[in-house]
Amino acid sequence: MIAEQSTRDFRVSVRELREESYRALRSKGYNWGHAQTASRIASQSQVLWGTGLQSIEHECSRFIGKNRLPVSDGREKIKNRGSSFAIWGPIVASVAISHSESVVEAGGVSCLQEFATGFWDLENTSPWTWEDGNGCKFGLDAEGNLYGTVSKSGKKVRLSVWQGFQQSTEYQLLLPFEVRKQKLRISLSEGVVVDADRWFALKKYSWKFLVPE
Repeated sequence: MIAEQSTRDFRVSVRELREESYRALRSKGYNWGHAQTASRIASQSQVLWGTGLQSIEHECSRFIGKNRLPVSDGREKIKNRGSSFAIWGPIVASVAISHSESVVEAGGVSCLQEFATGFWDLENTSPWTWEDGNGCKFGLDAEGNLYGTVSKSGKKVRLSVWQGFQQSTEYQLLLPFEVRKQKLRISLSEGVVVDADRWFALKKYSWKFLVPE
């Protein structure tokens, strides 16, 4: 699908968004693995919540250097260093899965519903809970439904993540499994809405990485 603009929005195909995000991140020094994963996370987040493109733009605005990636102490603690959820989300999710019997803590991140995409990208179907200790709390049940006490928290916090989810009245159903699948399925034929200014800003970065792979 060629980028198509209307009077109300700007639509591109999911494949375009994923490829342009990947190339933009590669142009800013991210390796193949990080760029591939982040572009998938961002594409899914853009379809579901309209937040993926902004996360890639954030990464492209940062200085190139090895100190921009989250670091782990080798156990259950992770320190984020300014990256967006498209980068820290899958890293924290993978650490949580590998330490599923423990509570994993991630510092310097926001309590976001978008973190769920880290588990979905890894095709992990276990129930999970994450919270910041200040009233922001999310959970995934075994059926893949997303629950939360709020939609997001913009504050940088220490996020606690553990395997398991206990349904209670404090949660609202934010995104049922079937609704998520339907949105992703529809996006494959109808594309995804993006902000036109952000889209062309992204392409300025992606054009700098044109080497065939």
